[in-house]
Amino acid sequence: EDGEPLRLVQRRVSSWLENEIIFNRDLVGKAMSMRVAIVGHGAASKTLFQYIMGFDSKYTVRIGMDNCSISRFIFNKDGWYPICINDGAHLQKEAQGGLGSVDIW
Repeated sequence: EDGEPLRLVQRRVSSWLENEIIFNRDLVGKAMSMRVAIVGHGAASKTLFQYIMGFDSKYTVRIGMDNCSISRFIFNKDGWYPICINDGAHLQKEAQGGLGSVDIW
């Protein structure tokens, strides 16, 4: 209730993305392909997805975002393309014992 409004969260995370990645002269000037991992809280991720996809902000709260899920996007000269959003397949493997036994407290 007393938290930061989502539009301000979006402004903060989208400014970071633009300044540090998209319009970073040190990165943009190099002819290469990069993979960048961005780790954040659900609300920040949702607002970033809304910014990337350009949909109406009223849908931001409707985006499913599970803990530890993975979302992937491609960004190139033509813009943003979603590959997957809220993928939790890696968590199901662990729950089934496929990755060994891990206790997290």
